[in-house]
Parts: sequence; C-alpha cells; structure tokens
Amino acid sequence: MRKKSYLWERLLVPLICMTFLFSSIFMAQQLIAWGGIQEQQQKPKKEEKQAPEKTVKEMIQKEEDVLAGKPTGYRPKSMRDPFENPFQKRTQQKRLQKPGIAGMLINEVELVGILKKADEYIAFFNGTDNLGYFLRVNDELEDGRIKEITLETVVFEQRIEDPTAIRKTREVIKRLHPLSGER
Repeated sequence: MRKKSYLWERLLVPLICMTFLFSSIFMAQQLIAWGGIQEQQQKPKKEEKQAPEKTVKEMIQKEEDVLAGKPTGYRPKSMRDPFENPFQKRTQQKRLQKPGIAGMLINEVELVGILKKADEYIAFFNGTDNLGYFLRVNDELEDGRIKEITLETVVFEQRIEDPTAIRKTREVIKRLHPLSGER
C-alpha cells in the first residue's frame, strides 16, 4: 500500500476544504442579494405608475410656457454662467474702452513692415480695423507692449491675466517673413 505524503494530509486537504467553504458562503450571499432585487422589481408601487404621467404633463406645460413667452425658472442674470471664462469677460470690457491700436490684442495685429529712422526701428502694423499703425519700442497694446524691434522681428512683452500663472508676462515674437508653419 502506498503512503500518503505529509504535504497532502496536513496542508492541501484543509486548504481545499476551506476554499470550498468560503466560495459556498460567497455564492449564497450573492444569490440572496439577487433574489432580493428581483422581489423589489416584481412589486411596483402605485406611486411610480402615476409619476411618469405627471412629469410628462409638467414637461408639456413648461414647453408651452416657454413658447408663449412666459418667464421660466432659469434667470441667468441672478447667477454667474459656469461655462463662461470670467477673465475673458474682464478683457472684453477693457477693450471696449480703448480706441485704436491700444485696444487691440497682440494676436490680432499683423506685422506689415519695419522701417529704420536714424538709430531706431519703427514697426508698421495692420490692425483689425484695416488701418495702418506705426509703433515704436514701449508703445502699448491691449495685452502688452513692444519690447524690441529688429530688422526682421518685433518682440512683444505680453501680460498674462491668469491669477494662477507663475509668470505674469511672456515674450511673443512676430516675424516680418514668418517661418514655415508660423502665422
């Protein structure tokens, strides 16, 4: 007769029995929970049957009120629009106050030419109003100023109005002859 090994008697048999026991308990819990859900679904309440009809009537009534021009429950002036950038609104209000190139953004103006007069360079820009503007170093635009003008480029110092930004300014370079991919 063959002898059973120590490993089989002492370790594997109890381990297999415990695994079977725990899986049976787990399956029983799942079946009980599933049966409870089925019982709740089979017994609909009387209130639930009436609720959809009531909401449909309310929705139709609200639609008719909107089409008739009656005021609705949403009043956009009482609260801030969560999808609107508050910083952009602030810059638009400022822009309405400044006429000419002082009210235009750096990205909106187009560099047309650069002139040299004595020892300084003068940049010629075309604005959004289709007028030409001659600008020198330190002239202001809506969101920055001209920092430097060279023979081929104009360097702007653009103000960043984001309060979470670490740097409050950045350099923007406009080239007279843009490189491939720039515009």
